[in-house]
Amino acid sequence: MSGKYLDPVVRAENMQLQENNTAKKANAIIINLLFGICILAVSFRVLIVAVIMLAVCALWSLFTLKASLRTFAMMGLVLLFLGAYYFLGLSHYERGPEKFTNAFSLILLSFIFFFILGYKESVSGRIKWLNYFSLCSIVYVIIVCIYSMLKGYPGYNLVYDPINRGEENSPLYALQLVLFSIAYVNFNWSKQRRLFNIALMLVATFFSVIYLGSRAAFFLIVIFFTLKIITKKNNLLFLFVLLIITAPILISFTSDLNITNSFNFGGFSERGLDSPRFSMFIYGISNFLDYPFGGLKVHAEGYTGIWFHNMLLDLVRVSGFYVMFLWLTILVLTTYLLMKLKNKQYIILFIIINIAFMQDLAFDGFFNLMALEFYLIGASLFKERNLNV
Repeated sequence: MSGKYLDPVVRAENMQLQENNTAKKANAIIINLLFGICILAVSFRVLIVAVIMLAVCALWSLFTLKASLRTFAMMGLVLLFLGAYYFLGLSHYERGPEKFTNAFSLILLSFIFFFILGYKESVSGRIKWLNYFSLCSIVYVIIVCIYSMLKGYPGYNLVYDPINRGEENSPLYALQLVLFSIAYVNFNWSKQRRLFNIALMLVATFFSVIYLGSRAAFFLIVIFFTLKIITKKNNLLFLFVLLIITAPILISFTSDLNITNSFNFGGFSERGLDSPRFSMFIYGISNFLDYPFGGLKVHAEGYTGIWFHNMLLDLVRVSGFYVMFLWLTILVLTTYLLMKLKNKQYIILFIIINIAFMQDLAFDGFFNLMALEFYLIGASLFKERNLNV
């Protein structure tokens, strides 16, 4: 066959290939736009937009997911937990079944979307969406803090959210700022980004610890840098020398000064073994086995809230210890899978998040914080890769 008859065929094939590439690029742009809006709405807690976009993105992610049986098994296990949490909790949730259903819907959609997102980013070896999610969440809290400072709000226990137009309690804002700052720095730990990371952690420390008065934020930052140091073998000597130098100074300092008075602001004041938080923790630990299907109540002198501020005890409060042990099984299994990955970045962040949730609200708190937990559960299900940003 002569060339003049082949040319039209080749041209047609090239045109078809170009059209396919154009269609793929258009689809990628649309998906990136949808994901970007979704994560922005989740980060800024714009509930109506977040629900709609989470539903769209979660369904698309679910229908396009190609994964191993192990991944679907883990997804099924978490869905089993969420189903039990919801149906057993309907009769125990203190704010009524309607508000519980609304909160649960956000948790469910967040799980589907961020679980699959974590898995896919682990597969691809890139964490661009986690970085974007972290930066959006950081910017949101900084906006709240700066606006509240300008309007004269004290920060600790009271801020004003100009995005959602309402006065709010401060602890969860401090937790969001410090967790997402840690998440970003953790996955972008490099010499090229050192100055930005230092500036980010200084800003996070100022707003979360000083202005919002969060004890938890302070200790989470300390734990994070400790873990980063001790997980680098070449830094073990540095840590040892640092401890040798600082230990005498710290001992001298604590001997001469009253540390409680030195940190007598926000969440650092009047806390300890005699605090309501500690007494209700002891009560919960002593009595949770009496509530297999929910109904555990908070008992603490001087505390009028409904939460234990502990992820596991709050699960018993709403749905009982069977549900709590199921969630604990998921956490242990995720820890095992992350250890098998031998990826220290994932392990460190997972440890930090769950330490935070053991002393603050998890399923009752900001749903975007649980999204970070779900992301890591999804990311644990793929083999080790070097992450690119």
